[in-house]
Amino acid sequence: MDSAKFAKLCRDSGLIDNASLSLIDVDIIFSKCKEKGKRRLDYLHFQKALVEIARTRQCDVDHVVAMIVTAAPEINGTIPQVDEIIEKLTDTSLYTGTHKARFDPVTGQGLGLSGRETISPTANLSAIVSRANSAKTLGSPSKMARTTSHSSSLTSRSDSVEMPAVFERLNSSSSFTGTQKHKFSEDGKPTRDWK
Repeated sequence: MDSAKFAKLCRDSGLIDNASLSLIDVDIIFSKCKEKGKRRLDYLHFQKALVEIARTRQCDVDHVVAMIVTAAPEINGTIPQVDEIIEKLTDTSLYTGTHKARFDPVTGQGLGLSGRETISPTANLSAIVSRANSAKTLGSPSKMARTTSHSSSLTSRSDSVEMPAVFERLNSSSSFTGTQKHKFSEDGKPTRDWK
């Protein structure tokens, strides 16, 4: 038995009363009775420690032994608190959706695996994605069909109006404003007098 367990034994059995025996006295008795170089008491040295406790408390050794034998450790159990929030969160009758399906409505007990329905992760995708033009195999040639009106409107607009290329639009000096406009003459050539 080590020092902490010996002190707990004395505290739980009621030997420490802070009048005749204190926790410091128990530590001193433990240090006196243990073998040099050891950290624990064996049974023979434990009996010696009980004699020292009886001498310090000024009582009989049998009285000390009786106090130890009849005492039980103090048990401090926690009592769960029942709050309104916890009641609301654990009341299975208030569950909705898939959580409701996993509990028995009468007893509130979980149904385990029988309450779970295995649904394919792609089961609801058919409602979102049209699979009419999907390719049959990866290697087969396929034609791109234009199905949306948006793409056809883009092609008709690009045929009727000629738009300059992006590079030409960005580098055209006629569209420059502010300080960039003063760097170029009206014909688009750079001027030397800009600073």
